[in-house]
Amino acid sequence: MYNLDHIKYKFDEGRVNVPEHIRGKCCFILQEGLGEIRRDFGRPKAILKVFFTEGTKTWGDPDWGGYGLERNREIGRASLLDESTTIQNLCWMGGLAPRVYGLVEVEKNGKVFPAQVTEFIEGEVGGVDKLAIIDKIEKYLFKFDVRSSHKEMVSQHDFINGKLIDFQGFTFRKGSRDKIIAYIRETGKYGKAHYQSIPELGVSAKPRDTESRIKEMGLDKVDFNGKNVLDIGCNSGVFCNYASKMGAKRVLGIDMPNNVLAAKVLAFYLGYHNNDYVFFDLRNERPVIDFDVDITLLLSMVCHIGLPEWIGEITKELLIVEENARGSKYDTGKWSKMLLEWFNDVYTFGFTNDHNPDFPKPVIWAKKS
Repeated sequence: MYNLDHIKYKFDEGRVNVPEHIRGKCCFILQEGLGEIRRDFGRPKAILKVFFTEGTKTWGDPDWGGYGLERNREIGRASLLDESTTIQNLCWMGGLAPRVYGLVEVEKNGKVFPAQVTEFIEGEVGGVDKLAIIDKIEKYLFKFDVRSSHKEMVSQHDFINGKLIDFQGFTFRKGSRDKIIAYIRETGKYGKAHYQSIPELGVSAKPRDTESRIKEMGLDKVDFNGKNVLDIGCNSGVFCNYASKMGAKRVLGIDMPNNVLAAKVLAFYLGYHNNDYVFFDLRNERPVIDFDVDITLLLSMVCHIGLPEWIGEITKELLIVEENARGSKYDTGKWSKMLLEWFNDVYTFGFTNDHNPDFPKPVIWAKKS
């Protein structure tokens, strides 16, 4: 909960008390006094979009026309704020909307309002072919089974630099969950199949069971709270999501382009909006990272990229290495010796058994303090 009592205008007494140049139909934009939020999200340029729906986490009036929320969702007049935020970020992936980093609650004079932490875009307002852009958005979202808002809800003022900024009324249909799972399974494949289980969606996978691996690698013993995390070879980002769930501030996953797409969709659908995913060819280049890395995960990657020196350089606190090797010929001594050049405390934490129980993979922890 973030307190906004220092904000001079009385938005808690109605939308008319907010200056018109920053006020929308259901919300207003706040750029001042956001130091705490920007620090917590690790986004120094983020702004806040505060919604006037006190006590109700919706985008739009949940009882417009006396219909109730469910009917207004069906006709595209209102939506749940978390679903419209996810849909907005899916559109961001397609270059059609600004990015949202997360949802928070803010307090003004004892009243609680929902808000988005989002990027700020500047540029020309309107001046677009509204119907053409909406048609483009609908075609893009078709694969996720998304229902767009009622056409009356979108105006020229809802576009900046050709991007839609108002997702009131955009909703998920009943088939969306299955469509999203199918997209992640197909897009996030490594080889012939998607091999990471997704506990939040009830998705099982072979050979790698996420919940077992969390315990075997000791991730449940790591203090992620407030930390910046790098996952090298993140696949669909299940451990990135786990780090966020456990309180990580910034999380970056690196993998191949198709895995990056799957990881973004999964993170947004589960509400981990502040997670980033990018592609780098780690065999030939060092990744560009715009924050200090506290914790690095290098899981089943050493036979692909080895143990580059830059990993030791950038990791401030803890590196967890899960070995993998062609033919199950592990070389724990070699990796441990290399790690001792960069870390003070290096030891074999345990083994993972999900891939091949006959050849459990060593898990090495390396600490700098």
